[in-house]
Amino acid sequence: MRLTCALPVIFLLSCSAPSPPAAGPTELPIQVVDNGENGSLSLWHLYEREHATAVVGNEITFVGRVEPDKTEIQFKSPPWLTVAFSAEKKPGDGGSDTCQEFTLQSAERPHDLDAIGFAEFTGKVQVNRPELSSHEKYDKGIPVFRIALTRAKPIHCAKSPEQLLKDAVADLRQAEPRLRELCKQNQLEYAPDESKFASSWYQGCIACTTILSKHPGFSFAPVPYATISVLYNPETGKPARFIFMRRIWQDPRD
Repeated sequence: MRLTCALPVIFLLSCSAPSPPAAGPTELPIQVVDNGENGSLSLWHLYEREHATAVVGNEITFVGRVEPDKTEIQFKSPPWLTVAFSAEKKPGDGGSDTCQEFTLQSAERPHDLDAIGFAEFTGKVQVNRPELSSHEKYDKGIPVFRIALTRAKPIHCAKSPEQLLKDAVADLRQAEPRLRELCKQNQLEYAPDESKFASSWYQGCIACTTILSKHPGFSFAPVPYATISVLYNPETGKPARFIFMRRIWQDPRD
């Protein structure tokens, strides 16, 4: 069974909405999009595959990264995998039948990956260390699941995600006047948090994203805010464009 994932629902702003300041000949273009749905502050980042579920024994495909000298694969798209235990392999974990995983354990690091370790991975989900409960594995920092890899298609990256996160800060600062004006047009307070930049995989690029406007506080009423993403061509390490995304935060009442 191949992993199926829903693509993010993103709507372009209407023609009557404020337009981004025009880019100069040496400036990155800014694409303005509207998420259109209430969302969590933990879901700032852009992913080609936003939601993914699997049952133990399923074959899945995702974009991830393995750091040098490690065998844990980090999810880059989707951000995580929600896995349900098959009945016959369910460990004694107090009754929980699903787990959310941000990494999967592999038997070894694929030999054909470069030092940066980005790839499209395919394999079957299995229970890792079945003699331990999920809670015991969490306590020991051990992934609950492992993946039996059948394929790892390398994605060549000229720069590491760590370097691109530094580049994103510089690119953000360079575009500050245009981004300030865009926040003003959308009645948002310009307040980027450079420390919150994190990387993901989106539309064939490494996307470095952070919050751009004032951080929303607790509110039952919808609160608009914005994030900014810098998309980098993995082959060259050069920035391609910004994505300014209008988002809505609203605390649930239940």
